[in-house]
Amino acid sequence: MLLRTFIILTTLFVVGSPASAGDQSQREGKDSVALMATASANPAPTATPTTASSALALHQPSGFASWPTITGTWGGTRPQLEAAGLSVSAMYRTDQMSTLSGGIESRGGSINQFDLQLAIDADAAFGVHGLSFFAHAIANNGGSVSRYVGDAQIVSNIESTRLTKLYQLWMRQSFFDDQISVLAGLYDLNAEFYVTDAAVLFLNSSFGVGKELAQTGPNGPGIFPNPALTLRLRGEFNAVYAQAALIDGHPGTADDPFTPSFSWTKEQGVLVIAEGGIVSGGEDGGARSKFAVGAWWYPPSTEMPLPNGGAYLLAEQQVLREDGGDEGLSLFTRIGFADLRLNRYRANFSGGGVYTGLIPGRDEDRLGLGVTFAQRNTLLDPADQEGLPDRSGEVSIELAYRIQLLSSISVQPDFQYVIGPACSHLVGNASVFGVRFEGHF
Repeated sequence: MLLRTFIILTTLFVVGSPASAGDQSQREGKDSVALMATASANPAPTATPTTASSALALHQPSGFASWPTITGTWGGTRPQLEAAGLSVSAMYRTDQMSTLSGGIESRGGSINQFDLQLAIDADAAFGVHGLSFFAHAIANNGGSVSRYVGDAQIVSNIESTRLTKLYQLWMRQSFFDDQISVLAGLYDLNAEFYVTDAAVLFLNSSFGVGKELAQTGPNGPGIFPNPALTLRLRGEFNAVYAQAALIDGHPGTADDPFTPSFSWTKEQGVLVIAEGGIVSGGEDGGARSKFAVGAWWYPPSTEMPLPNGGAYLLAEQQVLREDGGDEGLSLFTRIGFADLRLNRYRANFSGGGVYTGLIPGRDEDRLGLGVTFAQRNTLLDPADQEGLPDRSGEVSIELAYRIQLLSSISVQPDFQYVIGPACSHLVGNASVFGVRFEGHF
């Protein structure tokens, strides 16, 4: 079934699908970044609070193929709302994936997620300069593929339990022409922290936040599917940026770890994270690049009596640039380390390359090869339950090609080969093939 779907979609693409006019993000946390007026390492680092439909703000494009959203301008209503400071967008994603060999079981799974986002520019709506609001709800069917793979890094970055929830709800105030901003509310850490643009293409979760950080906290470090109450400060000075955040150390509630919580007690603890770096290039500013360093720390608390911490490095460089634009080859690497006393995975190393516009006439298509390695902490986890030494880590190799069928619709065939799932010698290396479909409304 997967192969038949891939053949049909690829045939449609070859027969005559038009080149796309935009690049849409893959990773959950990044969906909201396009609605922030920040200059982080995102596909559009200077984006203002708006949605993909802002390209339609003045007129309706001549052809459906070029519409940034499937529903267009709603007969002219959408650009009028945006001019008044209100932006509404929606996205549907589905991952149809199957374990072809190895792993726990050769079986497929279907993961489906719907996102609804609302952004308010208070400057346009109420005349309050620099203030914006953002609300984001999701519905996920709870499908899984990793249960058949047996991996720790998770082959699909939208895999979750079955849920319908308020995902993010925050307000942001900027000062000094957006050089300084303060954000408060329910927030996904990975929207701005631990981000490399090229890695966004890949579906494996470790290309979002590295496993060494993703494993921490009683219910995660405030990332998908459990954003946390956050206070974030960010400064941007030309190409240099610095940001720091205080994040609820235990997202969710005692009754349901996936329920959004707006209460924060000292017993729950806090995650402190800071990141700074240099971002340059893009548009007419030359080849894109990013070099950053980050650190995180959980101080002792009632729920986490021992302090926990780590650090990470991010590097990305566009090494080949075609026609002075975004087309070309970008390479990236990410290295993260965690406290050896407390964490099963002591480090995460990942890297790869993404070529945008490799095929003539397909300027927005992206081809990528990435590798991520989650290193097991042998000091904390020396052997399995049978007393046998496990593997030194889990390696996932991913090959992906994102086809922009229309500006609002994309399809992405994806192959992953997982070596040493969950570091266990009892689970064979797994090959996984899947297709992601994504539509923006």
